[in-house]
Amino acid sequence: MLPSEYIATYSKESTRRIRKSGILKYLRLYLGPDVTDIDAGMREYLSSRDSAAVARDLAQYYVHPDIDALAPMSRASYLSSIECYLQDACEFQLPPLQRKLRERSKREKTVAVVQELCPTREIWQAVLSHLDTRHRAELLLCLSGGLRIGEVLSLWMSDVFLDETPCRIELRGAATKNGLPRRTFVSREAADALRAYLRVRDVEVAKGLAKCQNCNIRHDLREIFPMNYRNENRFFWSAIDAAGYGQRDVRTGRRMLHVHSARKWFITQAKRSAHPDYVESWVGHAGYLSSSYHRPSLDEEREEYLKCELDVTVSLPPDYYKVKSSYESELRKMRDAQDADREALAALRQELAELKARAVVPQNLPEQPLIPDFE
Repeated sequence: MLPSEYIATYSKESTRRIRKSGILKYLRLYLGPDVTDIDAGMREYLSSRDSAAVARDLAQYYVHPDIDALAPMSRASYLSSIECYLQDACEFQLPPLQRKLRERSKREKTVAVVQELCPTREIWQAVLSHLDTRHRAELLLCLSGGLRIGEVLSLWMSDVFLDETPCRIELRGAATKNGLPRRTFVSREAADALRAYLRVRDVEVAKGLAKCQNCNIRHDLREIFPMNYRNENRFFWSAIDAAGYGQRDVRTGRRMLHVHSARKWFITQAKRSAHPDYVESWVGHAGYLSSSYHRPSLDEEREEYLKCELDVTVSLPPDYYKVKSSYESELRKMRDAQDADREALAALRQELAELKARAVVPQNLPEQPLIPDFE
């Protein structure tokens, strides 16, 4: 089975992309950096090596500096891509010695724990200032709706309801990570940015497709952003670097700020004002019980999102939270004073009732007062 046929058996585009990258990296390491066609490259590779040579190549690949320097999860993806292809599609069995070397080459920690940057509103404002109309709209959809960049790039116009307040987005199951449809909302700021992009969409699409016309990638023009995931990520990395936040984690070498950080920022900010169950549902993290039994109406979800809309809005005045904090403090004092007045009024009413109960009313009083007759 050719690599392209093997990769096509995976249903997720992200998985297909990872498998292709892993096989291509392996071929370029042993055949040279000019390899572009994985099918032709794999034919050439297998025709020039027997099983023992392939086993030796894999053993060297485990500890190759280019692979060893990768983050743990990336390293595991590259290794499994070529191993799974050789075992599943070529019926290649790894000899016992190579299996032992493979196990020894594993790191103690297989999960990449990256020291990520905790982005603030000012950081996102700096990044947005270096983005064009298209990428500004994409990033704001992630920041205010909790969408993944892959979900943004899979949006169709029929999925977005710009005439509603707040703007509603209905994600199809084919576009989500877990394959389940879900609903989310975006802020007025993001909706305005999307409208601005749609006014120049045809020009932006033509420009983007012209830049990647040699990538041999098919684009679906039904999508609002018919762009390639990897190419779009490069634009965000450039903007992050230009804003001065391109630092990398010392241990893993991975970026401390990336486009997926926008989704994490949304979850953190939205939970300040909205109920966590709604937020988890909007980002697709709701579990079996909550998704089966927590069924709010569309109007209830709108009202809940409006509570946190300002928290997930990026372009706020610098002194917004200072003014908000001062206002909330004054409002708290007024409420405390009102509660004290209510308590004092209740005490006065109780005292008045007690006085009335103890009062002695004179008996046998004349019906009319005695008025002296001066005549």
